[in-house]
Amino acid sequence: MTADKGADANLAEPKITIEDVKHRAEAVRDLAKSEANRATHQLMHERVTQTVIAGVVVVAALASLAFLIGTRKGRSSCPPALPPCCPPR
Repeated sequence: MTADKGADANLAEPKITIEDVKHRAEAVRDLAKSEANRATHQLMHERVTQTVIAGVVVVAALASLAFLIGTRKGRSSCPPALPPCCPPR
């Protein structure tokens, strides 16, 4: 039985102190803060990218609308395949 007691003493887990728990909690807190900062930075970067893309799409749509309106002002009201509505005098 003495051999069993010696084997059990060697397999015993080390004691955890309050300081160990405190250091581990601080490490977890620091990790959580850094992950939150990284996620926030990534989200802001994605938002900026989405905003820039939306701006480019809006500018392209407005430019094409302005081009369309500009080309329509020079035309008569008749379709191009038909003769002019009012022949010149």
